[in-house]
Amino acid sequence: MSSAVHQSAIPPKSTPTASPLSGMLFATLIAITTTGPLTMQMYAPLVPTLRETFGTSLAAAQLGLSLAYAMFSLATLLYGPFSDRFGRRPVLLLGTAIFCVGGALCTLAPGIEWLIAGRVAQAVGAGSGMVLARAIVRDLCDRDQSAAMIAYITMGMVLAPMFAPMVGGVLSDLFTWRGMFAFTLIYGLAVLALVALLIPETAPGPTGRQTREPARPQITFHSWRQEAMELVSLQRFWGYVLQVAFLMAVFFTIVASAPYLMIDHLGYTATEFGIWFMLMGGLYIVGNYMAARLTPKVGGDQMIRLGLALNVPVLAAGLAMAWAGFMGPVLIMILPALGSIGHGLAMPNGQAGAIDVNPRLAGTAAGLATAIPMMLAAGIMQLMSYLQDGTALPMYVLMSVCLCLSWLSFGLANGFLRAK
Repeated sequence: MSSAVHQSAIPPKSTPTASPLSGMLFATLIAITTTGPLTMQMYAPLVPTLRETFGTSLAAAQLGLSLAYAMFSLATLLYGPFSDRFGRRPVLLLGTAIFCVGGALCTLAPGIEWLIAGRVAQAVGAGSGMVLARAIVRDLCDRDQSAAMIAYITMGMVLAPMFAPMVGGVLSDLFTWRGMFAFTLIYGLAVLALVALLIPETAPGPTGRQTREPARPQITFHSWRQEAMELVSLQRFWGYVLQVAFLMAVFFTIVASAPYLMIDHLGYTATEFGIWFMLMGGLYIVGNYMAARLTPKVGGDQMIRLGLALNVPVLAAGLAMAWAGFMGPVLIMILPALGSIGHGLAMPNGQAGAIDVNPRLAGTAAGLATAIPMMLAAGIMQLMSYLQDGTALPMYVLMSVCLCLSWLSFGLANGFLRAK
């Protein structure tokens, strides 16, 4: 069955207008990608309840969120090279199974320590979907097709965290916190079944599709380091990765600043802030949809230029308003939301560009292209927390700096800044 799906899903790469993925296969890729964002964000509304239930400190309860994010980022570095050596399908099955084990640990946890251990396992397992869905798309599609497919997948990644806190809160209220974790376990088992039934092996070489490429050597830490060094020695790879990372940092700057400004200084409630934030996610999805439709026609690099260019007037207007002392939802939420359209255009194409630098190492590239932007953007978000002064000016200054660095990184990817 999987062989038939595989053969029907892979047209010749010389036909870019053909749909490279079957509907069910593509839906499964979206499901495995959203596993991480969904379960990461569903935990947030449970922190006060878990602190009270286990009689622990707020810091200990929050460790289930912060440590999970850290392990999620680190895990993405490992799945790519392992999938390049052993194949996408077995590594994805293993990662999804680890996620399910974590869900069971969380559901049955007798204490906060077991709960945190379960959260770590969930995060480690969820990292497989984030990385390998993109690698599978790149295995089956050419550069522009993969950018379009990644744009659609990214829509799911945006929708999941938009609604996950609300879903987690509702499930907790109806079925207690164990019910929420039971939901993640059931979701993980459903995804595991879909992977087993529908995901074919797509990796090039002996473990997957037949290609002219030689067999890959057995993976070791040394071989993984060599592959990673091969990629990071390429200016083009760094250019695309940093272009995505600094553009992601623009968004993380908003995440770090907007709640503080809207709730603490403008007096909006958390619910009202959540509604405003959904506007940003919705317009990001609009950008993703435009990228999916237009990239095959105009090319990935052109879409990156357009996406970055759309942010220039947005940040220029925001800087002027913030410098003048203006405060309000227009400045804090609406202008950044308009800029998020450009993010939706540029980010999937930058990710596709990084993975396309060396298709032989698509798995390793997907892992690095996921982990590096997440770590850098998280650092920028922490930096923003130290720059807060009760106005929107630090937010717009840091966003503008990150946008300039994203432009420079894109220039590096295209040779404009290449060393002589």
